[in-house]
Amino acid sequence: MNLATATQISTTPFVSAPNEAAPLPSAGRCAMAIHSPFPVERLLPRCVAALANQELVAAAARSQGISVFRVSRPTARVSAVDHGDETLTMWRDDAFSRTDLADRLSSAGRDCLVIVGGHAQIECLATATRAVREGFCPVLVTDALVDTDEFGATATARYVAAIGGRVCTTDELLAQWQGGERGRTTGND
Repeated sequence: MNLATATQISTTPFVSAPNEAAPLPSAGRCAMAIHSPFPVERLLPRCVAALANQELVAAAARSQGISVFRVSRPTARVSAVDHGDETLTMWRDDAFSRTDLADRLSSAGRDCLVIVGGHAQIECLATATRAVREGFCPVLVTDALVDTDEFGATATARYVAAIGGRVCTTDELLAQWQGGERGRTTGND
């Protein structure tokens, strides 16, 4: 692969292809995990749209009665707890290790976990991979992911789709949950 090809791959936005093996779930099958974002001083301008999309999906989830879990490291401050979101302390790179997330999802009859947030290449990917191993379908919302570069979120989305998860945009998920399209933040508005 030459440098021009590598540059093209890393700057080409990821467009999710239909994944017939794992269709978008109804709201009644879902729970949601929001991985804590990077510290504000590390946010890049293109990440602002992703953060706005995270909150759009979280608001839609709450309105549908979907449990929203704020996932963070023990040293991180978790914001937006005033919405009634539940908090999970992440001791490893995924939201399942040393937590009762799998039990909570199973007891609530939820078999899908919608994943958004920061550290896409590490935390969101690890949670999605662990979700598959635990018997849940991960749903990765591509335009609600934050990472140090665009390639990280793209590679994460491709891998999650390859392991049987569902990859979608904010618009696609909200349309499924609410029966109509909602405008997402593109960063070009």
